[in-house]
This record gives sequence, structure tokens and C-alpha cells, in this order.
Amino acid sequence: MRRRRLTISAFLALCFVQGSMVAQQIVNVQGTPIPGVAGYGVELGLDSSGNVAALLVYKGTAVAQELVVCTPQPIPRDGDIGTIATTDLNFDGYGDLLLQVSSKDKNAIFCVWLFDPKTKKYVASPALSQLVNPRADPTTKEVTAYKNMGCGGSCYEKQNYKWSEGQLTMNRDETVTRNIEAPTGDAGGCSFIRSVKELRKGRLAEISRDRVNDVGAVCE
Repeated sequence: MRRRRLTISAFLALCFVQGSMVAQQIVNVQGTPIPGVAGYGVELGLDSSGNVAALLVYKGTAVAQELVVCTPQPIPRDGDIGTIATTDLNFDGYGDLLLQVSSKDKNAIFCVWLFDPKTKKYVASPALSQLVNPRADPTTKEVTAYKNMGCGGSCYEKQNYKWSEGQLTMNRDETVTRNIEAPTGDAGGCSFIRSVKELRKGRLAEISRDRVNDVGAVCE
């Protein structure tokens, strides 16, 4: 039996058809495609005043879910407030949804929904929605929260969380606060206290407490 050879023109035509099919699939997803969740998109659901009342999740071009915001009132859009972000916050390979609801002194709060691959639905995460500036680290499989507490950026609280049986557990807490006992005009700038706590035997225990300067260096 003779094999049929695929000519260059036929090969290019086949590539064009396949490319068109892929492009058509992308076009057929309403809203912004969600990374890691094929065929799903998301967009803002606005009320009559233009405020964000919900996120609309689409499967293809049909609304699959309407995710009501986690705040008592719809969210006025202002800069980054009222914008959508997607990232994998629980490290299961699926894109989760974040809606920024506030920002003050570089401290951002989000409504957060995690994708449940079993039900193919998004589920609100009250725990993540309470974190300030949440970030996911795929290398350590940790979620960090960072709160700016002033002092020209030298005072802060940084918390690290791990997932355990579907629950978010804090395993490290680092805070830098102003040392009220430091003499005024300390020449070395050592007017801050850094406290580090880690999870030990089921509870956070302080493992270090140091006097530091405004860039975090330990003072002698």
C-alpha cells in the first residue's frame, strides 16, 4: 500500500485549520481566561452605579457562577481597588480569584475564592480574605501576608502560612515595632525591636527578640 504524502500546501492548510479552532476556543470564553482552569473566564459584575457587586465566572460563554463580594456593600472602583487578580493560592494547579477591595498605607485587602476541582466551582475563603497583601510562594508552598505598620516602612508584620488538610495555619510571625525604651536620637538608629515566632508543638513560640536599626540589622 502506497503512503499518501502530505504536501506543504496541505500541511499549511491543516495548521491553519487547527490554529483557527484554537483561536475560536479562546474567543468563545467570555471575560478574562482563568489560568489553570481551561474554558473558564471571569469579569466584573457591576451594579447600576458602576460599583463591583460580584465576580461573574463563565464556562465558555455562559455564566457558571456569580460570586458576591465579601464586603457589606458593593466596591467602588478606584485605581487598583475593584480589580481582579488570579493566582494559585493553595498550590493545586488551579487559578484562584482575588478581588481587591481596599488599600491604605500600602496594605491591600482582597476577597478571595478558591477553585474546587471536584465541584468545578469557586468557594469563598474567609481566611485568605483576612490577610493583608497575600502572596503565594510556589517554591516553599507558603502563603505570606505583609502589613506595613509605618515608621517610614521600617515597622511591619510578616506572617507565613502553610496548608494542612485544607486549613491555613500560621507557622511563622515576624514583627518589627518601635522600641519605646530607646533613647531619643539614638546615633546607631537602633530604635526598633524585631520579634520572631515559629510554630512549635502546635503553638507559636518566640524564638528570637533583637534590637535592630531601621534597615533590619541587629544591633550589638
